[in-house]
Amino acid sequence: MTPGGRLRTLLKVALNVLVLAFVGYILWSSIRGHEAETWDILKHFDAGTALLLLVLGIGNTMVGHLGWHTITGRLGIQLPYFDSFRVWAASLLGRYIPGKVMLLVGRTYAYRQRGQPAVWVAYAVILEHLFALCSAIIVLLVSLTQLHDVELAQLRWLGWIGLLPLALLVSPRLMNWGIGLIARRLGAEDRRDLSTLDFVLFLLVYLGGWLVLGLGNYVLIWRIGDIGWQYFLYVTGAHAVAGIAGVLSLFAPSGIGVRDGLMFFFLSRIMPAYQATLASLGLRIWLTGCELIVIGVGWILMRLPAPPPKDERAGS
Repeated sequence: MTPGGRLRTLLKVALNVLVLAFVGYILWSSIRGHEAETWDILKHFDAGTALLLLVLGIGNTMVGHLGWHTITGRLGIQLPYFDSFRVWAASLLGRYIPGKVMLLVGRTYAYRQRGQPAVWVAYAVILEHLFALCSAIIVLLVSLTQLHDVELAQLRWLGWIGLLPLALLVSPRLMNWGIGLIARRLGAEDRRDLSTLDFVLFLLVYLGGWLVLGLGNYVLIWRIGDIGWQYFLYVTGAHAVAGIAGVLSLFAPSGIGVRDGLMFFFLSRIMPAYQATLASLGLRIWLTGCELIVIGVGWILMRLPAPPPKDERAGS
């Protein structure tokens, strides 16, 4: 590693430590003086809720793979579902490495070993993150339009205005122009256009994931703070904006510290601070635990032999 590379690594580590220390201090300060209430909540967290959260957490992760498999299939990248799943699942470990490029590198390498063009795998990763991000933005904007009886209710107008530009996501001319531009930059020689139906399908899959994630998100927060159903969209939208910030925080592995701090901020608007702390930490443990289970399964399945390479497009 060059001296410049070492310096960048040290700066990333230092920034992570500072963010974690700051968020940790805020969370700990909110619990001080409420130790008895905190312990009572933890003591009464039942196994049935934990099992439901496990099912919803893994289900949300599996919807993420369905989105990936759908995108690659529409781009003509042919892998059987089982093989696609184990490569995708194992590559998720790259989210926990600062910079998050190892997800792209690992997935591209595995697909190249299976005879698939690296350029289109790289583009599929870009589309995967684009539609995951846009689905989160849609959830956020819809939740903004439904804000009532909270401190942030004056922001409702942003939701209605923000939804309008998202129609561009399903414009085939614009998106295919972007596909061609990125593909040429990545070195592709052929052209693979997608239709409006393809883009709508991608968006629907990731929005379906938000239904699963939103339900689990609400169940956990409800179990801690006993909030009503009228806050379902609010807490789901809060999770969306925290997730967006976590994805964009390239220095933070899996958005740690950033996502948790934002969740605490939004949840503390509707419940006592110590409950918001427990919910924020619980969400981190829940989602990370479920994702690590899927990653572990992926790494175990990767030890099985790969099928013979296949290099033809769908329908050819």
